[in-house]
Amino acid sequence: METVFRLKASELDLSFLKMLKRVLGKNDNIEVLINIDKSISEALKPETKDEMKARIDKAIEETEKGENLITFTGEEFDKHMKSLTKK
Repeated sequence: METVFRLKASELDLSFLKMLKRVLGKNDNIEVLINIDKSISEALKPETKDEMKARIDKAIEETEKGENLITFTGEEFDKHMKSLTKK
């Protein structure tokens, strides 16, 4: 089975992961490929100290406002860590 999901990085959250697990069913072996659209290569260019400071300041401001955060409970973290260590 091959499926393509086109989405923004901001849409990568726990609800997306849960939906993805439902779609994949009980398949033990999956491969995840992340392809960054060439049109956003501008975002990957080296940044100046001023640009970096502005980006960090914006991230701090968003965090203080509770925006653009990915959160999980301790139980969700433990469950995820256990799934990563299963062989």
